[in-house]
Amino acid sequence: MAAGDVVFFDDAIGWLGTEVFQLNTDALKAMFVVDELSVTAGLSGPAYGEGLTTDLSDSETDGGNAPTGGTDITNTWSATSGVGTLDASDIDIEQDGSNPTDARWMPVYSEEASNNEALFYLDLGGVIDMSAADFGVTWHGSGIATLQQA
Repeated sequence: MAAGDVVFFDDAIGWLGTEVFQLNTDALKAMFVVDELSVTAGLSGPAYGEGLTTDLSDSETDGGNAPTGGTDITNTWSATSGVGTLDASDIDIEQDGSNPTDARWMPVYSEEASNNEALFYLDLGGVIDMSAADFGVTWHGSGIATLQQA
């Protein structure tokens, strides 16, 4: 994967069909983890907190303008003419001396899912220091993801 890639967790694809996520109502939160945890699509049972296989909070890096537990991305879900679109507000974290200095991955999880299951992650491309500069994510103009009939 490359910097800026949004990658859905393999488990999350299966969870979409079992009502783990309610993309129209769930609050999705973006949090940061350090590079000691190798985040890949195949990461088993990714969730924020205990309850599944991989507790992302064990590798969380936070502080300053990057709060513990993550930032609400104000997501939306729409469905028109057989195409569903997941979108969200852009993320802006202002530089602060107490922000994380060692963020590598940005998993996004559902605060409403029973085990706070993670849906996808953003590859930051390397370790970033948010204490030295602002950090921002601008989602694609067409949304984070679309689902449509084949």
